[in-house]
This record gives sequence, C-alpha cells and structure tokens, in this order.
Amino acid sequence: MQFLRIKLADGNWQGINLTYYGLLTANACVFAAILFFVLLTSAGVLTPIIFLVTAIVFSICVPASRLIARWVEHKTFTISVGGAFFVGLLLIPWLLLLARYIVKPWNEMHLPVMTVLAAIGIAYAFGEGIGWLACISFGCCYGKPVAGLTPFFQKLMKRFCFVYYGATKKISYADGLDGKRIVPVPAFTALICCLTGLVGIALFLNDRQPEAFLLTVLVTQIWRVVSEFLRADYRGSSKITKYQMMAAIGIIYAVGLTFVFEGAVATNCDIIRGLTALWHPAIIIFFQVLWLGIFFHFGKSKVTKAVMSFHVIKEHI
Repeated sequence: MQFLRIKLADGNWQGINLTYYGLLTANACVFAAILFFVLLTSAGVLTPIIFLVTAIVFSICVPASRLIARWVEHKTFTISVGGAFFVGLLLIPWLLLLARYIVKPWNEMHLPVMTVLAAIGIAYAFGEGIGWLACISFGCCYGKPVAGLTPFFQKLMKRFCFVYYGATKKISYADGLDGKRIVPVPAFTALICCLTGLVGIALFLNDRQPEAFLLTVLVTQIWRVVSEFLRADYRGSSKITKYQMMAAIGIIYAVGLTFVFEGAVATNCDIIRGLTALWHPAIIIFFQVLWLGIFFHFGKSKVTKAVMSFHVIKEHI
C-alpha cells in the first residue's frame, strides 16, 4: 500500500510504502498482548496492573529489537525479535519487583512475578510464531538453499521448501536467492512456537505457571539455537552467532528465575473471567490503538520506496 508524500520536480509523487510485513507484525504483537491480558486476568491480576506491565514490556522490547540488530548485524533498519526477548528476559523480572513495590499500598492489587513471566513466555511463543508470517511475506529470516544440503535432506526438503519471487524481497536483494528452493525455517518456527504456546496455556490454566514459563522459554530458545544453523541470511560474522549465545544464556537464566520466583504464582485461574474482562469498550479501543501504533512503526518501509504518476485517459474524456 502506498501513500503520497512529496511531489517531485518531474510531476511524479514520492510515496510511503506500508507493508504486509508491518500488518502481520502488528497482528502478532496485538494477539500476544491480548493473550497476555486474558491469561493475567484469568489469574486475578487487575487491569491497571496488566496495563502497567504491558507498558514496561513494550517500552523495553520495541527499542531493543532495533538496538540489538544494529549491534549484531550492523544494519540500521533491521529488527531482531530474539534480541528483544533476550533483553526483556534479563530486565523485566526485576522491573516487576519494582512495580510490585510501587503498587504495594493498594492491597487489592497483587503481582505474582512467576505468573507474569509465564504469561509473557506464552505470549512470546505465540507472538513469535505468528510474527514469522511477516518474515515469509518480506522474504527475510530465510533458510539455506536446499541444493546445498546433503542428498538425504535435499530429498526431504524438496516437498516442504519455500521459493521466493520478487526484487523487493530481502532474500533477493541481499543474497540473490529468489527462485531457489529454500529450507522453510519461518514455517518450522511458526509451527513449533505456536504448538509450544498451546501447551503453555494448558499448564498455566492448571496452576503450573513455573512449568509453563520454562517450557516456552526452553523450546523457543533451543529452537533458535538450532534454527540459526539452517539460516542463510546474515547473522553476524561468527560461526556461532550472537543470537545463539543470547538464546543459550537465556535458557540458563530462565532456569535460575524459576527457582528465584517459584512461590510467586497465582492459583485458581479462570479463563472465562479473562475472556469476559476482554469484552469492554476501553480494552478493545486500547488494543486497536496499540495495533495502529505498531503497524505504523514497523510497517513503514525503510528499505523500499515508491514513485507514482497520474495521467489522463484521453479515450475516456
């Protein structure tokens, strides 16, 4: 989708490209935020506290997604969800403790840290899984060419491979791999993450939040370590990428967090209570505004541009 921006000297217009990448990213982020809200509400956490935690998460992870990618890949206009999750995992538990201290005067507001971490882990799993649809759309985060695999894996991947077309796809202008059979890393990641999120929801609602947190972090981060070996896009100059190191550190760190906050859990979760709380005009408007903000933040293309022209069809005059 293009919007007119500046009229050029030759009479054409320079446009702004609003991408499917941004639309799908906004869908993924807002779905994750809605799921986070429903899970915490079902655990008895009040809406003001959920909004406070949501603001903390987005204020940390959105800037971190660009900063980490710039540090690892040396590219200004790239984002890294894995990097954002790593920074969030490091900082958010301790910011939750600070938030719990701030809201302590209001006795009716409670903030069980492990319950919140479990909800974040589940929301991340779904957000990551759905968000890879944006990668499929843009042709980024792509796998290695099937032709470079061993004969066994070539035969296996021949039925499940991706083939990208289009000069504006990242796989085309970055590596010239459009039209080639590619290992479908985005599809594998979407499937693994969403299935993990489903199991995490079941554990969460059965008052097993530490297990839900560990499961979502371990599976998603172990897969990140493995999937990096299957990818062909630039991930830094090292054989073992910084993203793999961050994922490995995150796994160890998550295990430690489980022991530290093991007792900070909620019980008697009620999913009906969570779904009912969602159906409120203010809540619905909040998520709509959040969607628009994410869409315009990530959806305005910084690596492509459009030039549009208008002319009269004389035969129709």
